Amino acid sequence: MGDAAGSVAPEDWLRDWAAGGADEAARLSSFGLTMSSYAVLCCLAEFGRLSQKDIAARTGVDPSDLSPLLDVLQEQIRIFCDQDEADGRRDEVRTTDRGTRLMVRASQALDELEADLFRGLSSQERAVLRELAARVVADATRR
Repeated sequence: MGDAAGSVAPEDWLRDWAAGGADEAARLSSFGLTMSSYAVLCCLAEFGRLSQKDIAARTGVDPSDLSPLLDVLQEQIRIFCDQDEADGRRDEVRTTDRGTRLMVRASQALDELEADLFRGLSSQERAVLRELAARVVADATRR
């Protein structure tokens, strides 16, 4: 989901751009997820326990939207929020086994969507496309 800096990976951006987001959003909704809730689950699966501030920074979800989103995910037993042992004033969020399994199934469905979308390209052409997308994203994030 993210690179070393914690931003959106170029292939995720490219998938969203190429599909216009509509197919991806529809596929995610079949799992009861939104683009934002999927991003949160992927972020937690990749980086482990995080504060709400860290999740917002890594996913790009607006902090004012994140709290209600986390409440929904917690009600669905997809994440668990507990007190940071080092700083009792701060909550840490982690994914549950159920949330991780759901994220894996949704990722597989999105991989199938991407394979279908790019079926006309060879693996070499896909690699070039990903490289170009990475350059576009890197340039856009420097502005």
